Amino acid sequence: MRDYITSAQFAGDGTLRIVFREIMPNMLSLTVLSYIGAAIGAIGAEAGLEFLGVGDPNTISWGMMLYWANNGGAMVTGQWAWLVAPGLALAAITSCLMLINFGVDALSNPQLREE
Repeated sequence: MRDYITSAQFAGDGTLRIVFREIMPNMLSLTVLSYIGAAIGAIGAEAGLEFLGVGDPNTISWGMMLYWANNGGAMVTGQWAWLVAPGLALAAITSCLMLINFGVDALSNPQLREE
C-alpha cells in the first residue's frame, strides 16, 4: 500500500474520499491512455479491415477510400490525392489523439509536473 493512502487512512478519511481524492487523480493518465489507445486501435482496425475489403462496400470510410484507390490503380495512374487524403486523415486523427493523451498525462501525472 502506498504511503499517501496509509496516511489518509490514519487521518480518518473514508474509503470514498481516499478513492476519489487520492487514488483516482493518480490513475487518470492511465485510464485516459487506455481509452485513447482503444480508440486508436479501433480506428486502425476498421480502416485496415476496410482496406482489405472485408467491410461493407456501401459505407464511406477512410479504409474504404484506400481500398477503392488501390483497386482503381491510383498509384499507377498518378492520382495521389486518392491515397494521400485518407492516409493523412488517419495519421492526423491518431496524432491528435496521442497529443491529447500527452496533455492529459502532463496535467494529471504528478511526476511530470513542472515546479
